[in-house]
Amino acid sequence: MEEYLDDLPVQDDLLRKSALLCAEWHDLGKATRFFQDHLRGSRVSGKLSSHALLSAVLTLWNHARELPLEWKLPLFLAIKSHHSVLYNLEDELCYSCMWSILERQYSALLEYKDLIFPSQEEFEGEFSWKAYDMVRNRKDFTLYLRTNLLLGMLVDADIRAVLDLPANMERVNIPSSIVDDFVVSLRGSSPLMSLRREFYSDIVQKAGRISLSERLLSITAPTGIGKTLAGFSFALKLRNRIEREKGYSSRIIYVLPFTSIIDQNYEILRKVLIRKRIPERVIIKHHYRTDPSFLIKENALFGDYDKAFSIVETWDAEIIVSTFVQLFETIFSNHRSSFRRLHRLMGSILILDEVQNFPVRYWDSMEKMLKFLAEHWKTYVVLMTATRPALLREALELTMPKKTYYFENLSRTHLYPVFKERSCFDIEEWLLPEIDSTDNLLVIMNTVRSAQEVYKRLKEVVGKEYTLFYLSAALIPIHRENRIEKLRALLGRKKLILVSTQVVEAGIDIDFQKVIRDFAPLDSIIQSAGRCNRNAMLDKGKVVLLRLMDEKTNRLLASYIYDETLLSITRNLLLGREGSIFEKDYLKVVELYFESIREAVSQYKELSQAIADLSYGEVGMYKLIESVDQIPVFIEWDEEATKLVEILRHIESMSASSYEKRMKKRNMFLEIRPKLWRYIVGVPQGVLKTLRLGCLPFLSTVCHLPRKHPEFENIYSEETGFTRGILEEAIFL
Repeated sequence: MEEYLDDLPVQDDLLRKSALLCAEWHDLGKATRFFQDHLRGSRVSGKLSSHALLSAVLTLWNHARELPLEWKLPLFLAIKSHHSVLYNLEDELCYSCMWSILERQYSALLEYKDLIFPSQEEFEGEFSWKAYDMVRNRKDFTLYLRTNLLLGMLVDADIRAVLDLPANMERVNIPSSIVDDFVVSLRGSSPLMSLRREFYSDIVQKAGRISLSERLLSITAPTGIGKTLAGFSFALKLRNRIEREKGYSSRIIYVLPFTSIIDQNYEILRKVLIRKRIPERVIIKHHYRTDPSFLIKENALFGDYDKAFSIVETWDAEIIVSTFVQLFETIFSNHRSSFRRLHRLMGSILILDEVQNFPVRYWDSMEKMLKFLAEHWKTYVVLMTATRPALLREALELTMPKKTYYFENLSRTHLYPVFKERSCFDIEEWLLPEIDSTDNLLVIMNTVRSAQEVYKRLKEVVGKEYTLFYLSAALIPIHRENRIEKLRALLGRKKLILVSTQVVEAGIDIDFQKVIRDFAPLDSIIQSAGRCNRNAMLDKGKVVLLRLMDEKTNRLLASYIYDETLLSITRNLLLGREGSIFEKDYLKVVELYFESIREAVSQYKELSQAIADLSYGEVGMYKLIESVDQIPVFIEWDEEATKLVEILRHIESMSASSYEKRMKKRNMFLEIRPKLWRYIVGVPQGVLKTLRLGCLPFLSTVCHLPRKHPEFENIYSEETGFTRGILEEAIFL
């Protein structure tokens, strides 16, 4: 814990005292006869052998008397919850039903006989009621983040002590010029090259010019202009400057909305590093499919999976590439394991790329959280997007005074909104007339079912002149990744058409001459336009926006998956602009769009209120990605998938009669988990009801489509993924 504290840029005596009290006394309650008997294998009531609550009460009463209440409460909650989730404050402070148990535990202490134990009346009067009143009268995030910081460091230190893993991996210096050298080495024939170099130069120079007290920053620039490399280079230069002038080294935490673009951006940054022979362990990526085994190969220190897994899960590196989901769960959660990496945010440079994808309903909470981190934790926040939402409007814009210039000097696309409603399956009316005038075409549909149906009908009428592709989340990840690689290889060489859902619209670096997009909120439309004429090889790329209907329900397809308020705002902004909207005008329209959203959704403050009230049970209910009644299904596609099923079957058959055996089962599962996710797809419950699939061995929450299933080829195909033909009403992204 001292090593963590020494590494933090914010030095606070009360934080240090509270953290060290957590470290020293969190297991004090293990000194009871009940816990010791439990360790030796005797059958003891779980309530009597538990130790966390007793440890918290004894620590509070014997070692924390001089701490102010605003630190006593986080200290108590951290120790009490280091083996459990956190609940709402009224539940955390009410122990009437537990007091007789606590008294029995105290009387069964084998050591520390001189410890003071309060009466229930003392505990409630001197602590619980006062703490509750304090929280009720404070409406900021201070107590919430103090609690989570103490709890996260305690849990992480506890686990690392068991693993014999250092608190912090050895820090590594990274020259700030490595991206500059990489950019100079890039070659290309795109007409955008000079503008990209100008943009890059403008951004990186700001790292040496801005005041270090400016911690809320923004980079707003068109798609395809090179924000990834410019933002990374800016962060490296800022990091080196902070180290020179402030004396601490900042981690660079780069978060994005989707795993597909995480893998893509991680590879770009990794190439920059290894080109200069920077150790590969300097950068890690973290999402639900991450395989941490690369750390084991590179460094003997991480000689077992548990150590490598802990390093990735806790963001213990100089550069971390992760997801919005992981960031969200790090700061908005009630689970101790999520807080293990929270202290890495302190003093970091946090880049939020494609920030427009952050859900509107969480703007209020995220804005308050980012401001708190910047003001109190010395965190630098960089919003990076082509369509900046009305979030952190006071952030310093790094493209100024040339922000408008970058947009006005790009006229790669023009947008044609068409408001006449058409049947999505009548492709002869809205799709076929657009094909002849282009060598490659991207069609973006709003639902899997409509995308699969359009692809199927196109296949019937388009001859061999065009190569057809399909892409959506109905494909398992290995097929999606292979599809994207094939697309990149063929674009510009063959005439092709891609029919896709929204999985294609953000971050995937592909370039089409023409895009047809089903109606959507404006930010999604602009992101889709970013897949058109991306490298300015044409005079103008055409983006056609349509309003497609489901002919079975006579309902707008967009309404199945998008908020009606966002669709209405978009429609009102685009009405009267049916002729054409040029790319240079996108910025103004997008700014109007997000300001309208800000006014429309100002009521979404429930999460902020739950945080201020320390209502952890409510905080834990909020998810970045809302459930859409989907169930994960493992597609046993090939021999590798079959081997994984066999391993799971073996794990299931293993004994779990002791802690060591349970840990062995767990570790075997963790080692294959990243490979499992490569074969898993989310499927609506309604579709699965008709199939009655079984579950994977050892994983009862994941359904299993075995290779030997008699209808395998009708249910899943490499071409279009998990079929929607089973149930026509089924829809998912």
